[in-house]
Amino acid sequence: MIEFVWPQTNGEWLAWLSAFYLIITGLSKFFFPRWWLRYFDMRITPDNPQMMAWMRGPMGGGNIGFGSAVLILHPQPLLYLALGGMFLFMAIGRLASLVIDKGNNLKNWGILVIEAMMGFIPLAYAFGLIA
Repeated sequence: MIEFVWPQTNGEWLAWLSAFYLIITGLSKFFFPRWWLRYFDMRITPDNPQMMAWMRGPMGGGNIGFGSAVLILHPQPLLYLALGGMFLFMAIGRLASLVIDKGNNLKNWGILVIEAMMGFIPLAYAFGLIA
């Protein structure tokens, strides 16, 4: 039987909140994909609905599913290692895009900082740097 356990320490709460952030952003991408597409200045046309499917599927549903699994199976450090690694590589991909694709704008820098922080917190918890 699976039992839901609330975080006990500050490190657990921080790592747990990182997964909660992932769920919230996933829900917003799932239910409000047009807002996200406008925010990132992406154009959607009636003959190209693939962008909506991309936002709702991998970006929304994937984030909701992975974040929910981390929260439900909470006290397992390997899940937080995977969560931190995911956020870290999201930040690395965004940094590469800033350099290679010349996407140097304030939105990308802000999201890069958030992704790096959301990656560092669960990794620090998984490696025992915060308790």
